[in-house]
Amino acid sequence: MLTYSTTVLGNGEICPISEMLGRRRVRAINPRSQEGRELLRSGQVTIQVRDGRCFSGMPVIEIFDRLVADVRREETDPSTDPRAREELGRLGETLSNQRDDYS
Repeated sequence: MLTYSTTVLGNGEICPISEMLGRRRVRAINPRSQEGRELLRSGQVTIQVRDGRCFSGMPVIEIFDRLVADVRREETDPSTDPRAREELGRLGETLSNQRDDYS
C-alpha cells in the first residue's frame, strides 16, 4: 500500500511529497505539480508542521487554516513580545498566500 507524507516548513513552503511503499521510498512528488496538488487537496498526505504536529486525512487547505489561526492567536496574545508581533503578522500573510496557492 502506498502512503504519502511531507513537511510544511515554518514559512509555509511544502517540501516534496514522499511516496512510500512500506518503509521504502518510491519517489518524491513536487507539491506544486498537478499530481502533488491533487494529493494534498485530497487529504491522502500526512503532513508534519513546524511545531511537530502531524495531520493525516485532512486537505492541505484545512491545515493551512489551522496554522494561520495559530499564528493569529499568538500574534494577538498580550504575552507575546511586541517585536515578535510584526514577524508573526508577516508569517500569517505568507501562510495565507501559500494556502491560496493550493485552493
